[in-house]
Amino acid sequence: MTSDIGVFEHIQPHQGVVGVGGGGTLLTEGIGSVLLNCILLDGTSHLSRLNAVLYIPTLGHSLVSWNVLKSKGYVMVGAGDVIVVSLDGNPVLMTKFIGGLPFVVQTDIEHSLISTVSNNQPPHNQPPYHQPSYPSAKQHTFEYWHKSLGYSSKVDNMAYDDGQILPSIPPDFTCESCIMAKSTNTIPPGLILGNRTTKPFELIYSDLSGKQPIPSYDNSLYYITFIDDYS
Repeated sequence: MTSDIGVFEHIQPHQGVVGVGGGGTLLTEGIGSVLLNCILLDGTSHLSRLNAVLYIPTLGHSLVSWNVLKSKGYVMVGAGDVIVVSLDGNPVLMTKFIGGLPFVVQTDIEHSLISTVSNNQPPHNQPPYHQPSYPSAKQHTFEYWHKSLGYSSKVDNMAYDDGQILPSIPPDFTCESCIMAKSTNTIPPGLILGNRTTKPFELIYSDLSGKQPIPSYDNSLYYITFIDDYS
């Protein structure tokens, strides 16, 4: 489950409730598949697809169920602060403990995770970690750059210092994450709207958010909205 809609390969609306620690519950708004480009101990990468991933906007950080992995035949072997997950004897992903929690090491977050791995000694009887090489700009697809540049509506063909050019947008390109994120509610047919206001500040709609998982720059955990009916 994750709160980042941008990581989904495919996603569709899904309403449900997930129980969390302390007896609380979280609402799910979508479900789909996620691709993880995971770095392994030998420095190579492996593309893993996670299915039935829940989209939960209020979730603090992404979670993977170890029980589900074990039920599907995956095996976890740990040494030191590294856990390697394998299927039929083949490694598919590696996790690294950071701050007491295991995080999947991926190629798209190498500055935050790979540097931590490479600065530590490898666990006993495990091969040393080698920094992998990464493709140049033109070896990545347009979809890759669309996600990397924050789901921009347009990706200019900019030249980088290495002389490589970003790929052009395919004529049939669509992004399901963008479509879902920009979706709006429609007025049901036959719904009779009430009388609207005639001047500003005659009617104000207000809504207070739930507690946010990450504080703002001024350490606020809640926000409130005010919408003027007239404007």
